[in-house]
Amino acid sequence: SPVAEPVAINMSDSSKGIDTDFFRDTADAAPNKILRGWTCCTWNDQLVVAHAGDNLGAFTERGVWLSLPLDYQIFHANTQGENGDSRSVTMKDHQDPIIAVLPLGANLIVHRNRSQNVGSAGPDATVPATFTRNNQGFGAVSSRSIVAVNGVHYLWTQVGPCVFDGASITPLALKYREFLKGIGLWASIPIGVDEDRQRARVVWMFNGRASKYLTDTDADDSNVTVMWNNSGATDVSLK
Repeated sequence: SPVAEPVAINMSDSSKGIDTDFFRDTADAAPNKILRGWTCCTWNDQLVVAHAGDNLGAFTERGVWLSLPLDYQIFHANTQGENGDSRSVTMKDHQDPIIAVLPLGANLIVHRNRSQNVGSAGPDATVPATFTRNNQGFGAVSSRSIVAVNGVHYLWTQVGPCVFDGASITPLALKYREFLKGIGLWASIPIGVDEDRQRARVVWMFNGRASKYLTDTDADDSNVTVMWNNSGATDVSLK
């Protein structure tokens, strides 16, 4: 599908319309090239836009752009139009597209389809971040399947529910694997995930999958629940 168009809303002046063309390669003297991106977050006072092309419009599925700190419309370092450097990073492996970006502690996590890239602050403005890769062969199935809780990321992957601690990814609910496969949930893509802090749990929601086994609240949906506690230990149950 076409890469999405990031938009900005002026929260201090309601008379101004939605800005649909703020995301540009501002290193150019005349930054007319409007970029696109699927997913974004803020990290270290920077706007991060990912699954975006490089400054030539290539590598769309694995590009990451970072704005200048506290200026979400400037995506270059040095002098614009002279020695301006685009603040973008292109990940390796064209068969591993970026799914989502999300902070984790001091790091920026780039969740990909088969791996995770862990970003730390770069040495200077021209290198906004440096990345290491955790490549265990599986990753997020959608941006709607990831939530940050208690210093880790919970996500749904090709092998079911997992937790990523910033260094490695660990499958959960292994004792339920065959059951979830049998009712068609193991390889499904959630429609959403929610942290239920009151009950100390993470819940992934699905559409129309064996709801009589997994939920007693909505006949059209199915839920898989992961319980968590303040120590980070997890126990997996079905609700």
